[in-house]
Amino acid sequence: LWGINDFANFYASLSPKFNRDMIFKAGEGAGRSGSFFFFSHDRKFVVKTMSTGELLLVKKMLNDYATYLEKNPDSLLSKILGIFTVEASSFSKVHIMLMENTVRLKEPKNLKYVFDLKGSTEDRLVKGTTEANTTLKDVNFLMTKKKWRHLTTLRPSTTKRLCAAMRNDVAFLRSQGLMDYSLLIAIEKTGGKKSQLHIEH
Repeated sequence: LWGINDFANFYASLSPKFNRDMIFKAGEGAGRSGSFFFFSHDRKFVVKTMSTGELLLVKKMLNDYATYLEKNPDSLLSKILGIFTVEASSFSKVHIMLMENTVRLKEPKNLKYVFDLKGSTEDRLVKGTTEANTTLKDVNFLMTKKKWRHLTTLRPSTTKRLCAAMRNDVAFLRSQGLMDYSLLIAIEKTGGKKSQLHIEH
């Protein structure tokens, strides 16, 4: 259960006063869905618009999703915290999803790479000039991995745990009839030559 301080921190993260600039700076998502999204000013949460079809899908799987997360604390699935519909006389209904941002960088300026991986090389290359916060794709990952062999080297026990979590997550998504999902990996330099991985579906 949340206490008073938890709710105060939650409100501070999502307060319109502090998020006004984040909303104005927000653009359309990097994916093909065209969803509008923005990060809270402290980057703890992500607010994303949903189509009616996405809303119906999430509502249909909500109970199974909640049960799965309770039974699988190692899950890498994005944590959905709430779904809302905003109505006003000046615009049509807008469905909004509030999610936890699991990419918590210790120092955002030390971000090295962000990859969105689907397990395919077909049309999965970001070309041209990129920056550290540019979301790269599978072919970019393979090229970077070839250049930096130890880019994603982890302890064997950590690798085993991650693989188990991903197998469970994929099995759950398959049980829900979902196939268009990806693995998001953020790599942050944490000191010396070491890098830290932040991973989620």
